[in-house]
Amino acid sequence: MEPAPESIPAIVLARLDSTRLPRKALADLGGRPLVAAAIERARAARLGPVALASTGRPVDADLAAWARDAGIPLFRDDADVSDVAGRLLRAAGALAPRAEWIARVNADSPFLDPRLLRAGAALITPGTDYVTNLIPRTYPYGVAVELLRVSALRRFADAGLTAEEREHATLALRTRLPAARIASLPPCPFALADERLTVDTPHDLDRLRAIVKDAGPAWTKKSYAQLLRAHQTGAPA
Repeated sequence: MEPAPESIPAIVLARLDSTRLPRKALADLGGRPLVAAAIERARAARLGPVALASTGRPVDADLAAWARDAGIPLFRDDADVSDVAGRLLRAAGALAPRAEWIARVNADSPFLDPRLLRAGAALITPGTDYVTNLIPRTYPYGVAVELLRVSALRRFADAGLTAEEREHATLALRTRLPAARIASLPPCPFALADERLTVDTPHDLDRLRAIVKDAGPAWTKKSYAQLLRAHQTGAPA
């Protein structure tokens, strides 16, 4: 029997030493840290508990302090910073040791769509190891859905991951799993595949701040499509 959606924890990955935009996870977006918006949206999916996974390095101490102050379950380790797949697995083992499935969330994706996460959870079957909307990618950057069977990623990790697969935590699942083991959400109903709703650069952050400003104080309750429409047309979201 596959898990109920409410039993699937979400693990948010973040660190503060991004070369293009240092400390972006704590950058202000609409009056709250960027990571807080991603966590709020992940919680709105009404899956399992939402936790933060980061490194144990001093550079991430402020992020850890924020999580503790906000009451967010936190995992930190001192392993190779580039081993994101390993950190995801270790966080799952420490924070949700009984979870068969987890949702992978990026802290730099504050426009994550809770309804898509919930829809992804509904696609889990006994024959599925990975659920996503990235194959093919028709949604905006920053609106990714990734739910994975922990044992599937661990199996690849135990067998050995390439440096690229370690850094891009779910790459091995996307490229090595048989197609029959992957479930894909229906394509985006809007032509938005080229839209960037993630934060990698100062320009990205400025643009998302403008979108949030146009949407008003309740922006975290609005879908990515509503937010874009308000920004592009000037109409209320």
